[in-house]
Amino acid sequence: RSSDLSAGKSQKEKLRSLTEDVDTVFLVADDEKNIVILHSPKNFGGMRTRPTNKVAAMIRLGSTANGVLINEKAALEECRLVMPTIDAIGQCATGIDIAALACPAQSGQVTFPGSATFIPAPWLRESILNSEISDPFELIKIAMTEAREFDEAHKDETNFDGKAINHAKDFSLWAFGVGKGLIKETRFKVKPDDEELKGYCGSRQRDRVLPLTGSDGNIL
Repeated sequence: RSSDLSAGKSQKEKLRSLTEDVDTVFLVADDEKNIVILHSPKNFGGMRTRPTNKVAAMIRLGSTANGVLINEKAALEECRLVMPTIDAIGQCATGIDIAALACPAQSGQVTFPGSATFIPAPWLRESILNSEISDPFELIKIAMTEAREFDEAHKDETNFDGKAINHAKDFSLWAFGVGKGLIKETRFKVKPDDEELKGYCGSRQRDRVLPLTGSDGNIL
């Protein structure tokens, strides 16, 4: 859950939350202010016998899948941002309109206390994958629409809590920060000669436990 990466939590707590489940799918920013999907996080370090963290993940699936080593400090960097109101974002008809919104002065009241990494709920993950879009402003529109439809479809279920729209709002603020360059790039490196990383990625592929893909069979 993205709440596990909230501002105020220690780097150690956030790293544990990110890597404790190898089936986790998570979002980061790239150097072009787009959103990248990574999955299968693993920390090979952080233990008494190996205290230095070595954080890995995977990008894409199938024959094009690659293991990458992540700069975990950048990925889990605390972000206390002042964003436009959800009402202002919701009134925009298109992603272009959202992109045109002015970013408030960062000296105001914080409205997004999170991290540079965002963990999407399963419904949001599938929506992003199926869209095959990496533009954060376009994904905001998709997330808000899908959340309303999800909540409407499940409103008669027992214990329905209507949380999809709340999750979409959190994602929208995070994604706006990515698009405006307030959430910095998370760098990662492909290391084809790293035997430990190669073995882990191979085992993930053999176990066939990788997350859902887009229509072309690849993680974006």
